[in-house]
Parts: sequence; structure tokens; C-alpha cells
Amino acid sequence: LGNHDTEYFLDTSACRQYFNYMMTIADLFTQNGDMFKLGYYCTINGQDFTFSHSCILEKWAKSVPELSECNTPQEVIDRISQLKSNQLTLALNKIGFDRYGHDAYGSMIWADVKEAIKCLCDDWLETVTFQVFGHSERKDGPIIREMFAMLDCHHAFRIREDCTDDNISNWFEQI
Repeated sequence: LGNHDTEYFLDTSACRQYFNYMMTIADLFTQNGDMFKLGYYCTINGQDFTFSHSCILEKWAKSVPELSECNTPQEVIDRISQLKSNQLTLALNKIGFDRYGHDAYGSMIWADVKEAIKCLCDDWLETVTFQVFGHSERKDGPIIREMFAMLDCHHAFRIREDCTDDNISNWFEQI
């Protein structure tokens, strides 16, 4: 789930919506809620991964009272799925300065690769979680760094079977 999805079932209106189909789309999300997730995590060949619409910044999580005790992106994913609608709206509707918002850091549906580059080298230092996200719409290819891969570049990718290579760029294969 990302910023264009949550608009249909949270009490927000911060981005583009299809007003003619609003109720139909809202029903789709609410009636099939178990099919949609804000984030997912797993371990592949001993490497922890999180997958979300945009990066999960520690600085954002620490600014949200209900998430401030979380010490890993995985804990954020677990905790955020337990929030009530009004708490979820307040937590997710944080748009960082880099996206012309009014908050210091964007939420896990609003932060983009600029915030990841600035923050993730200092965030979650106690964890070895590798974050995979999009929300940046680049045409010139993915951005892959030590702590994250931003793959929103109009191509599909898969994680290779052996993601233990020291060259992190080799972990991802365009399909």
C-alpha cells in the first residue's frame, strides 16, 4: 500500500484520487484488506529484507508516539498494522520537506529516495535490514546502496537466489 492507496480508506486527502470511483475503490480496499499490506519482511539466505512503498525511516518512526519504541523496520511494520484508523492516519500522513510537505521526515508511504540517501546511513544502526522500496519514479534506473534498493524505475526486478554477493547491485535482476 502506498500514498495513492491509503487515501481511499483513511481520512486523508493529500494526493490524487479518482473521485468518480472513490466509493468503489474504497470498498475494494476495505473488503479485501487482508490482501493489502503497508509492509512486508522476510529473510533470504540469512539477509533480512523489508519491502514497502517507500523507505521506513527511523527518524519518522521515532516522531510517531505509537511507533517510537520500535527498534527495527520490521517492528514498525508489525506495530503499524495494529493501529486504529485515526492513529494510522496521523502516522502515515506525514509528508517530508523533500516532497514539499510540512514534516521533517516522510512516513513509510511518503518518504522518497532523497530522504533515504540522507537518513538511512544513520537510521536503524542496530539492524542489518535491507530495505526495498519505490515511490520515486526514476527513469534512469534503480538506486542501490548499502542499506536500500529504490527500484521504482519502470522495470520489474527479482531478488536473485544468492544475495550474499558483496556487490549488492548483483542481488537484483531486472526481468
